[in-house]
Amino acid sequence: MSVSALLEQITDAGLRISRQGDNLKLEGLTNAIPPQLVADIRTNKAQLLAWLEESLDKFPLTPLQQAYYRGRDLVTEGGGVANQVYHEIEGVWDIERLEQALQRVAQEHSALRLRMTGDDAQYESSELPRIARRDWQGFSDGEQRQMRARLREEKSHQVLPPQASLLQAEVVILSPESMVLYVNHDGMIVDGISMFLLFRLWHQHYQTPQPQTEYLSFRRHIAAREQDKQHAVSERSRDYWLRRLESLPKAPALAQNPRPATGAPRFRQHLVTLDVARWQQLQQQVKAQQLTPAAVLMAAWSETLYVWGAGEDFTLNVTISERRPIHPRAFSTIGPFSIPMLTEIHLDHQLPFIRRVQRLQAQLHQDIDHRYFSGIDVMRELAKTRGLADALMPYTFNCTLGALEGVNGDALTLLGREVYTLSQTPQVLLDAFLFEQQGQLVIRLDGVESAFPAGFLAAMAEGFQRMLLSLCQPESWARATFDLLPAEQRQRRDQANATEAEIPSGMLGDAFVAQARRNPAAAAICTAERQISYGELLNRAAEAAQWLHGQGVKRNELVGLIATRGPEQIVGILAIVLAGACYLPIDAGLPEARRRYMLQDGGVRVVLTNVDAAALLPCFDLRTPAQKTFGLPARDAAATQDDLAYVLYTSGTTGDPKGVMVTHRNVVNLVADCQRRFSVCPEDRFFAISAFNFDLSVWDIFGALAAGAALVIPDADRAADAEHWAALCRMHRVSIWNSVPAIVRMMFDYQPELAESLRLIMMSGDRIPPDLPAAMRARRPDIAYWSLGGPTETTIWNICHPISAEDCNGENIPYGRPNANNQCSVRNAQGGECPDWVAGEIYAAGAGITGGYWNDEARTRERYPVDATGGQRCFRTGDLGRYLPNGDIDILGRVDLQIKINGYRIEAGEVENVLTALPEIAQAAVVAAKDARGDVLVAHLVADGARPVLAELRQRVAHLLPDYMIPAHLVWHEALPLNRNQKVDRKALAQLPLIADAPEDAGSRQASGDIERTLQALWQDILACDNVGVEQDFFSLGGNSLKALRILTSVRKAFGVAMPLESVYQFNTVQAMADQIADRGGKL
Repeated sequence: MSVSALLEQITDAGLRISRQGDNLKLEGLTNAIPPQLVADIRTNKAQLLAWLEESLDKFPLTPLQQAYYRGRDLVTEGGGVANQVYHEIEGVWDIERLEQALQRVAQEHSALRLRMTGDDAQYESSELPRIARRDWQGFSDGEQRQMRARLREEKSHQVLPPQASLLQAEVVILSPESMVLYVNHDGMIVDGISMFLLFRLWHQHYQTPQPQTEYLSFRRHIAAREQDKQHAVSERSRDYWLRRLESLPKAPALAQNPRPATGAPRFRQHLVTLDVARWQQLQQQVKAQQLTPAAVLMAAWSETLYVWGAGEDFTLNVTISERRPIHPRAFSTIGPFSIPMLTEIHLDHQLPFIRRVQRLQAQLHQDIDHRYFSGIDVMRELAKTRGLADALMPYTFNCTLGALEGVNGDALTLLGREVYTLSQTPQVLLDAFLFEQQGQLVIRLDGVESAFPAGFLAAMAEGFQRMLLSLCQPESWARATFDLLPAEQRQRRDQANATEAEIPSGMLGDAFVAQARRNPAAAAICTAERQISYGELLNRAAEAAQWLHGQGVKRNELVGLIATRGPEQIVGILAIVLAGACYLPIDAGLPEARRRYMLQDGGVRVVLTNVDAAALLPCFDLRTPAQKTFGLPARDAAATQDDLAYVLYTSGTTGDPKGVMVTHRNVVNLVADCQRRFSVCPEDRFFAISAFNFDLSVWDIFGALAAGAALVIPDADRAADAEHWAALCRMHRVSIWNSVPAIVRMMFDYQPELAESLRLIMMSGDRIPPDLPAAMRARRPDIAYWSLGGPTETTIWNICHPISAEDCNGENIPYGRPNANNQCSVRNAQGGECPDWVAGEIYAAGAGITGGYWNDEARTRERYPVDATGGQRCFRTGDLGRYLPNGDIDILGRVDLQIKINGYRIEAGEVENVLTALPEIAQAAVVAAKDARGDVLVAHLVADGARPVLAELRQRVAHLLPDYMIPAHLVWHEALPLNRNQKVDRKALAQLPLIADAPEDAGSRQASGDIERTLQALWQDILACDNVGVEQDFFSLGGNSLKALRILTSVRKAFGVAMPLESVYQFNTVQAMADQIADRGGKL
């Protein structure tokens, strides 16, 4: 038995061996030593003593060897593997001669005999490698294939004991004419260039034994390396890298799976090649531009990484050679002479590719000049300030082209046909190894397959191939961006975007008018107390439309509609549309300043209303029923489907809301698609739960009325009452429910069995937690559950997805695919399409794309670009998404400062501008966060002088912002944190722990009486707050309209009192609401 094999057994037995004079000492689990192992140790005592003597003559590991050694430990982040290369070579050999040739190479090159001592040291052993044999000639072909597969699985990921030989070879004999040579060599003794030297010299000695040649001892290399540390060049290198430390980017931010809790990483190889002709073409381009192949290929790889989500600034871990000219054969000696160098990649896509390569090459030359402070040293310094996770650089680039004259991948084919190879490296996720072989360019991408989503690395390899093929053409060097999307992914997306369907002619209200004339007695609107027929609804709308006509309203003119919930909202919307104008919905409950701004910005001259809220403008009161029959005003002959139907104001980045202009064509297309998709018919009943200034209401209104169906509208004073919803659903046999998920959950929580008549539940406006449709599906599998999405600028929805049982078991519900006549794409910062799994901004195109922003051409140009390739007008949604391999889009969040809570889009900038307009606030940064109540807004503030009382500050903000935009938490800072670019670090703010409001807001009085105590408990439960003060403001506790709905539902159950939603704003403390409940006769 060899000493290496015996040492491996000793280690496996949990033992340590040492020398005491002429005797051996065993330490560890000595009470359970196998008898055979004891016998083997006694038999090989002399050899073990000689080995222990050799091990005393040790010298230090290089920093890279140290990293590889520690990476073998599973405890190490990304560890549990050896840095080794595994080869399978088919051929026929004289095995004795093959072993002698390998031993001759090991005699000449001391690094092949290195052993590790376990204390950051190594020594040169005298033991030579042996070739093990296995004879499988007695097995069938099928059995041999299975045995080879098992052996490959075992050897390709094995971790050789560091005290044993780190070069191992074995031959399996399949038949006299067929053998397989298995070779493992560890990166602690052989680097990439040395691998070629090893196989070349091995072949030379096998063919014709060569005279003994003296090569550089690795010990001498280490000594020279240690001496270099004393020179000024080392100090200059250290200073160079320490100056760059703070600005050095992180590793590429590719999509990754969570790391498994146990088990070592498993590597898999993906091959990229350029044949001889194309590689020569590319080299000609490289030479013509006076560049190096390494710089060009690194730039091409960096562009590929960018397309696959790395970002434009990242750091690559580049392998370079550290061979020193201290011996005549220093550059032909086998050993671990490579060192890592961190190379900053900055992809300025304003420059053509050639300029980027030139910059990178200059950067490489500068970095190499300062190689005496290695990448390992830099990562250790980074770990001190950033932590280990951010200091690791797991994407490596190892280019051997031109490193040594005549040394290349041809050596791997000299002993036979290489049929399989795989490399693995601890703390590395993906390694790119580049070399020439048989005149071709070969790139081996060895990666941890499980670290990435399915198919990710294979697709990236295909993209790299496309990148290299593109660079074979001279004109490509002048390009700034490249289309690297794999053909299969392109085909799936084209199929998903093939949504062409007929768009009905006519204007938005025409289908309703036709239904009203066809069946005037049919129910159009249902409430708890009455029904309004199609004929009555048309007549009331016609009356208001005639009044508008008399006021001289024109096409594309905005008409204000200030109203509370009820049938009058529907009358007003229809009247404005049928008059040929554009409706501007304004919630009567909005702060006065916001209502005034919208009227002024919209240039509104006239208003339809059911409240006394617009006395400054000519108004038509929708509350008065029509006293006679009215006909519709004549339509302007110039009217087209491109006229505006409505303008909906949403949160704006400048501090004021922005108006989205939606055309008749936009809505007609959406309504027609949904009617086809969901088979809407006259028997359907829509539950109109959404506010009329929320675009979900547009589908409710026109989806129902265009099909002859009816709208079921909850009473204004009971719109918050889930019991009222359930009663209406039963009374009017509601079949279609359309709302944000939070409202669906409220409905389901109140009545889990759901209304028998329900056949379709549509959810949109916010993330759908999978447990919600899962719970509903468990009770009512017959209902169709749909996820829909899209910003207001794409007309209600431009994407949808039927929620399957499988979706309910996942982490999130897919966003889906575009609906009729719409297209979607996911793009990077340069407008290029992102491959599957890569996050980017979702772009929309097609018939749903709206006209832009009212009175804001600059903002419209920014958000509605024209696609440079197809010439199609698009909308940049600001939503962060990614494509899934099946063609669906998955939504991930936002790319900008916009926040979405309970279906409402909130621009952080608008809230910040309102806050900083207050004299007491110098700075404000608004971020989204999670607390016990779910998603909330948090405002981080810096006072301008003395800090105001929070309760008073909230009251002032409540008069300036809608309730859904009021921050749930106000957090004071002496100064806001800044990032490296000296901008407010919003990411850091979002990660700060949330602290409950100061006691000043809670009030000192304790709850008294049964009503107050019960109500206080209700507030605490729904708002997820402990110790709610009876005088504490509802909004200071993170309240919003949805939580108000839940409180009012609970109040009705507990006290038998129905209160309108507005009461929460009026009676906004426990004390005030308790008094109101008592006044209304409420009791427990």
